[in-house]
Amino acid sequence: MSKSFKFFCASLCVFSFHVLFADGFAQEDVFNDSPAVQNSEAQSISLSTQQESFEPFTGKVRGRKVRLRLSPHLEGDVVVEMQEDELLSIVGEKGDFWVVSPQKDFKVYVSRKYVLDNFIEGNRVNIRLEPSVDAPSAGFFDHGYAINNPLISSKDQKWFEIDCPPQVRFYVAKQYIEYIGGPEVKEQFDMRVATAEQKLASVNLLAKSDLHKNVDEIDFTKRVDAYNELIREYKDVAAVSEQAKDALVDFQEKYLHKKIQYLEALQTQDTFSDIEDGRADADNTVCINQTDKMKMWEHVEEALFLTWTNMNYNKNMQDYYQEQQVTANVISGIVEAYNSAVKNKPGDFILRDKDIPLAYVYSTVINLQDLVGKRVSLIVTPRPNNNFAFPSYFVLDVK
Repeated sequence: MSKSFKFFCASLCVFSFHVLFADGFAQEDVFNDSPAVQNSEAQSISLSTQQESFEPFTGKVRGRKVRLRLSPHLEGDVVVEMQEDELLSIVGEKGDFWVVSPQKDFKVYVSRKYVLDNFIEGNRVNIRLEPSVDAPSAGFFDHGYAINNPLISSKDQKWFEIDCPPQVRFYVAKQYIEYIGGPEVKEQFDMRVATAEQKLASVNLLAKSDLHKNVDEIDFTKRVDAYNELIREYKDVAAVSEQAKDALVDFQEKYLHKKIQYLEALQTQDTFSDIEDGRADADNTVCINQTDKMKMWEHVEEALFLTWTNMNYNKNMQDYYQEQQVTANVISGIVEAYNSAVKNKPGDFILRDKDIPLAYVYSTVINLQDLVGKRVSLIVTPRPNNNFAFPSYFVLDVK
């Protein structure tokens, strides 16, 4: 073969390769054999999908942190670690691995420079697991592929976050998957998840609306029951159940904060009303009827009890105090009325020892007024002291 003919062939190859990528874009994220994609089974995500001769089924994960991979071997890049009982759509097999189609909520990334008017403008553009050219590739888009609802990534604005194309394939070791039925099982479960998410969104919206109301207008029990019903009904939908638990805790904490503010305002208003009514003693301290004193703290105790019930379902107030008896403290001193008209005071009695204040105390179960001036030992449990100088306690009993 002549040297001139060899040179002509080489030139033709170089020209052909140049034409293949003559799309006007830099090629740093088109498909190649870089380390980021060496371990992946590169897949072309074209405008049409090939049908595989395999009968799909629904598989359940049996094991903790089971790895979903980009290729059917143990050295393949890890896509995600799955939790036990998670359901997968199995669409094929390859050796010791099942072929898995992506979950509906799984997100991937594509460089924005290759997307124009929601269509791929480039040849063999990589689909990345993270918004980075160093991230593993799950395959590549062919020119002209339509991208549905691309969102600019919050991690890197140079990338679009998109739903993983249904044609992408992942792999999981067969030994960790249990057959539980046909593909309709997964489809039905996905519908159940969507229903659960809609219900949770509705309950969250109502709870948020309630927190903008006055305390006496909020149906606290109704909202808590709605969250607990979601948690019970969708135990099998772990993500929604956990979100409902977190939302319930958040609602209870915000309601408690709102109610405490409301009670503090009432307490201040009632105290100054007593003064205006002329029920002050010679020292200008307020003498409130004992029954009224005890009732004044009932709302505070109720709010604390409601927070406790978040982790103690189907319990009553008696159970609440019995539990606190187990870890109760004993403090001793002389009981003294604390009738000063101050805001947010943490108790309506003070316990002193040798004229030194030890603590503020109050109770809804013990008539502390009968103990004024007496040295006693009180069985108490801690309460917020509202940043006053001494600790505050609720009196459970007299020893």
